This record gives sequence, structure tokens and C-alpha cells, in this order.
Amino acid sequence: VVGLDGNVVVIVSTDGVLVFDTNGTPAAATAVLAEIRALTPQPVKYVVNSHWHWDHWYGTEVYQDAFPGVQVIAHEATRAMMAGPAIEFNRPGLDTQLPGYLKALEQNLASLDAASADARRLKALLDDDRAFLEQKRRVRHALPTLTYTGQLTLHLGDREIHVRHHDRA
Repeated sequence: VVGLDGNVVVIVSTDGVLVFDTNGTPAAATAVLAEIRALTPQPVKYVVNSHWHWDHWYGTEVYQDAFPGVQVIAHEATRAMMAGPAIEFNRPGLDTQLPGYLKALEQNLASLDAASADARRLKALLDDDRAFLEQKRRVRHALPTLTYTGQLTLHLGDREIHVRHHDRA
């Protein structure tokens, strides 16, 4: 189960890969990593997380596990948010909102004929959404190991990559 996610940008060079944003779940990041492996045998050397919303960085642990030397990069304010306030911001979603949503799905499912097509679709959705919540709850928060303020220039093989902060976008 991959789950709801944001976009990922991959920059491939002659000497490695940069991944910009890592999805919202380890399963989604694992699926993207499989696609990267289909493109190149080069290692992921950099992960850049754009900001602290969970759909942009909760897959980072997958890259740290697969590439122990990977540099995880974010703006210094983003790292500060990731280190605490973002986790607290997400707590109501994990503790009440998503569980409440699952309970509503369970109640709807209970009101349907179990053999109906609607019940089968709702059961599949419920299973996927339970797995999504479980991934969110079990994520290992992988904080940036390198921060910047205005901009950072990375040299990756034949590529020069400029990571820039443009305030809120």
C-alpha cells in the first residue's frame, strides 16, 4: 500500500542521484526508489526535503537505510520544524482525525451487504487507509543532516545543483 503522496523529483548524474522530497510514507518512498533503481545503478547521495509537511519527508528513512552515507538537506527553519513542531502539528491527525475517519468507514461498511461491489470497494479502501495510518504512526523521523539558509550549491558528477530558499511558496 503506497498511500496518498506528493511529488518527487529525481536528478540523475554520472556520479549519483539527488531526490527532492521523499513522499509521505515509507511504502511510497520504496516504490519511488524501485523506479530510481530501474533508471540508474548510481547511489542516492542527496535528499532535499522542501518543507515540513509529512507528505514531503516521511519517506526519508528509506533512503537513509538504502544509502547510509546520504546527505539529508533542508532549510534550517524546516529542520527546526521537523524536529518537534511538525510532529505535534500532525498528532491530531494520527490520534483522532484519521482514526475517526476509519471508524466512519467501518460504520459505512457495516451497513452494506458484505457481498456487494460497494462493500468490496469500501473494504479495500479501509484496508489501504488503515495501512496508511499505521505507516504514519511507525515512521522513523529522519531529520536533515545538512541545512542552509539562502542557497546551497551541490556538485553531483556532471551536474551543478542550486538549492534555493524563496520564502513561502
